[in-house]
Amino acid sequence: MQGSVRYDNLKISDDPQVDVSLDITLISRRSVYRAGVRYLRRGIDSDSNVANFVETELLLNIFDHHLSFVQIRGSVPIFWSQKGFKYRPPLSIDRPIEESMPYFTTHMQSLLDRYGSPLVAVNLVDQAGRELKLATSFLEHAAKFSCPDLHFVSFDLHRNCRGLKFDKGRL
Repeated sequence: MQGSVRYDNLKISDDPQVDVSLDITLISRRSVYRAGVRYLRRGIDSDSNVANFVETELLLNIFDHHLSFVQIRGSVPIFWSQKGFKYRPPLSIDRPIEESMPYFTTHMQSLLDRYGSPLVAVNLVDQAGRELKLATSFLEHAAKFSCPDLHFVSFDLHRNCRGLKFDKGRL
């Protein structure tokens, strides 16, 4: 496990009579399975681990109430790769859906077992151009998985937030 932790205590009020603060802790845990650098480590492996899987947990404590929000991210859970060191190397789908579906299923079921339902998968892959076949394959796998606890959302981050305008991004 690799990761980082950040903690801060924020005063909520400028009024010295009001002693209210918010404890914020942010913990990121990166799996050691399939860790690697961008473009060189992609997709899923034969143990159903995805490349660059990270779990981030936000912990809030205010008025003795404890709140937690967990978000996970990882590479698209199918067999795919990018070869070369170009700025945007071409990608390839390395196995047909019939061969990759058991690994996809194992991966998604392990997420449901660990985090519960519903599981919301937000596909941030470009929905056009060079990444279209990856986006399409991810959607096909999710549809074939056919699980009512999986909610699949496609959101073309590059198109919707072009020019680093992330405030424009709405699901």
